[in-house]
Amino acid sequence: MIRRAFVPALSILIANAAFAFGSPLGIRHTAAIVPAPITITFSDLSDLYGYIAQSRGLGARNDSELTKRIAASSRVVQVHDGSADPILVIKADVLDQGGHSRLRSSNGNYPFYVLRVTEDRLVLLGTMFGADYRHRLDGRQLRFEVRLRTGPHTTKAMTFLVDGIRLVNLSAPPLPPIASYG
Repeated sequence: MIRRAFVPALSILIANAAFAFGSPLGIRHTAAIVPAPITITFSDLSDLYGYIAQSRGLGARNDSELTKRIAASSRVVQVHDGSADPILVIKADVLDQGGHSRLRSSNGNYPFYVLRVTEDRLVLLGTMFGADYRHRLDGRQLRFEVRLRTGPHTTKAMTFLVDGIRLVNLSAPPLPPIASYG
């Protein structure tokens, strides 16, 4: 079962609306509210495979036959960072009747789900997309070097870092500066 933090997300939505539409007193705000990330957790791998089925448009979350097919086609690798809790990297896949992947993109990229294993749940740190990856420990932090195929003969190198319970894309372009309203 996925547990989400709906109350904080709702409060952020309301606060952002107040900033966007201005205050009733005409006060202009120059600060921006950065939304808190929503943590998605799973009770086990079967629960994750149901999430993949639903979120990737493959079928219903509670379709046990589909989740078994995803489990059979996916690859699970356990890696470690400086934490006592291991990290799972799941290359998700499921094959159609003809043996062709339903999750691989036309360029040959797959979704890689990165999860931290805790005592009672799996915490989704993030998702990487690419043809393959390598991992290495940089001090106490785990880094992933992902090869993203962008065309038939072109690739892009991407780097991700595990930061606590988040997967950070170090290759993402920087965000533009926050505009000041005033």
